[in-house]
Order: sequence, then C-alpha cells, then structure tokens
Amino acid sequence: MHIVLFSSVLAFVLGVVGLKGRAKRLATIRSWFTLITSTVTSLVLFGFVLFPVTQHLKTTQSPDGRYKVAFVVTNGGAATSPAVIGRMDGPLWFSKIIYDSSPASQVNVKWENDDVISINGTQLNLKEGQVYDDSLLSSLLN
Repeated sequence: MHIVLFSSVLAFVLGVVGLKGRAKRLATIRSWFTLITSTVTSLVLFGFVLFPVTQHLKTTQSPDGRYKVAFVVTNGGAATSPAVIGRMDGPLWFSKIIYDSSPASQVNVKWENDDVISINGTQLNLKEGQVYDDSLLSSLLN
C-alpha cells in the first residue's frame, strides 16, 4: 500500500511539473488527468488507513517478552464470515500472520511456555515458526 501511495504522490508532482511548462494541448490534458487520478487514489488510500475494517480483540506477550501477538477480527460484510487473525510483531515495521481462523469472532489465548502459545485450543511453537491457517483460500491452495 505504501508503494501505491508513493506512486500516487509522485504522479501528482509530475503532473504539476507538466502543467508549469509551455506544453501542447494534449500534454496539458494528460497533466490534468494525472493530477485528478493521483488525488483520487491518494484520498481512497488515506480512507482505508483512517477507517480500518478490523476490530482489535487483544494483544498478548510471551512470559519472557520476546513475542508480542495482536489479535483482530475482520468482517467483510455480507459476503464473508468473520475471521480472527493473529499477527506477531517482527523486526522494524514487519509483522507475520501466525493465526487465521474463519469463521470465528472470539479468541482464547494461553501461553504454555516462553515459545508455545495456545490459541483457541491450537498450539503453535513460535520458535519453530509454526502458523495456523484454516481460511478457505488456504484450503484451496493445499
């Protein structure tokens, strides 16, 4: 999403630069089209950032503090059932989805030890990189 936003801002800047020069009629129309398209794209992307479609359920941390997992419930409306997604914080701004269960709207979490977490009865060893995904897309791909 950041790449699309950056591209949209770059297109806006290039559109403004294109309008400043003495250009032919076609170049002026192209610059205005670029300005309008990039502005609309930026506003739509900012709308997705300001109004997320997830609801935070809980955040938990391992007993030794090495792992932090945040759980959210997503709901696509009438077309999909709610799903619980667990994201583990990674280095810098990265995160990894370790748990994806649909249909679900609640989460019960218990740390078995520093590396093993039990989520809704499913045990995952985070040190070994285990993940759980029972979504429809996952079942279609396997």
